[in-house]
Amino acid sequence: MTFEEFLASPYLAVIGDKMLEGNKQKLEDKYVELNTLTSKADTVFLGDSLVEYFPVWEMFSEKIYNRGIGGDTSAETLRRLKKTVLPLNSDKAVLWVGTNDIHAGFTEKQTLENVTAICKTLQTECDAEIYLLSIAPVDVKSEDSQVKMAVASRDNVKIQSLNGKYKNLCRENGWIYIDVYSVLEKDGSLNPDYSVDGLHLNIEGYKPVTEILKKKLLLKINSAS
Repeated sequence: MTFEEFLASPYLAVIGDKMLEGNKQKLEDKYVELNTLTSKADTVFLGDSLVEYFPVWEMFSEKIYNRGIGGDTSAETLRRLKKTVLPLNSDKAVLWVGTNDIHAGFTEKQTLENVTAICKTLQTECDAEIYLLSIAPVDVKSEDSQVKMAVASRDNVKIQSLNGKYKNLCRENGWIYIDVYSVLEKDGSLNPDYSVDGLHLNIEGYKPVTEILKKKLLLKINSAS
């Protein structure tokens, strides 16, 4: 069996899925426990791995809680909202989710329904200002096998289509749409200088995102960032 065949093995995929679910549950349990120790949060970030890996405490100088979980779809973020996010009673909520919906084969309607439910719940329960980030582009140009595996079935046409729907959703509900796609994209693909694996961001990738969020949310960033 070649290395490429090994990576494509369905058995490996099953093992990977089980490990991911186990890690997600541990992180969710950790957030639930941390919520019992924290005071009211000014701002909470929630969503998938792009949020989980976002070093918000280092990038910003204000009190921000990170409630991202890698692998989350919009449905999973909605499911855990009551336990992991609402107890923080945040004034501002930054939602970054959707790339895993595309990978999982969700329809745009399904994703929009989940995102709407998340945002409206945060408004109703916390009276939070809602900030919805566009889905980031993926690297569709790399020939690297690991990048191709990370990107999987995602493509930027689908991402841009859903981003357009996000923008309309924000306009209809008075939420704030933040376009991070444009600052991360280069020649129709995720800028490889900003990426770890064609899907996730490195620190250089988080810097322009931080700059946009600083302006939109009126947050302060650490001068060393």
